Amino acid sequence: KSKLEYRISYDETKELEAIVFIIGGFGSSTNLSFMDFTRQNLAQNFPILAVNVLYHCFSNRFNEEDSKYSAKLAYYEADMLNLKKILMKTKIPYQSHLEPYHYHNLLNQWIKHHKEQGQIPQDMKMQGLSYTIIPANDEYQNYGIMPALDHIFVLKDLYKKFAHITGGGGSLLTYHLWR
Repeated sequence: KSKLEYRISYDETKELEAIVFIIGGFGSSTNLSFMDFTRQNLAQNFPILAVNVLYHCFSNRFNEEDSKYSAKLAYYEADMLNLKKILMKTKIPYQSHLEPYHYHNLLNQWIKHHKEQGQIPQDMKMQGLSYTIIPANDEYQNYGIMPALDHIFVLKDLYKKFAHITGGGGSLLTYHLWR
């Protein structure tokens, strides 16, 4: 379901001297325009082919502008057990017809009320509440093995496509490779 995607930028007026991979920090997928700007700016100012790889599990943060690159929240069995335990402690009745997210607001109100009444300490925090973040495109977290391979595959693909570059080019190109 997921294709390997990468974006390249280079200045067609410059003879390319290097391929530079720009690996964004954790959460880069929250705003792709920043990633695009950085890549394009480097390509304009240096004789390089600048590359961003939208590697395996790249979209593990929430992107409000583009759902294709946005993670989603889910409640699994362990999350539901945690929620039910907290609801029992706070004496908030569990109702199966309500979405689990509905309880977050109820719990916040419960904490606020009890802090205002002096029934719980002001610095009290809710512990044990959980939910699961699901990366986009049916991907899974594998702690860097697939992202590393994705960058190698992109370099191999670029080598095939751009081995003989002596000018010409473009910007904002997006390529899709099958994994």
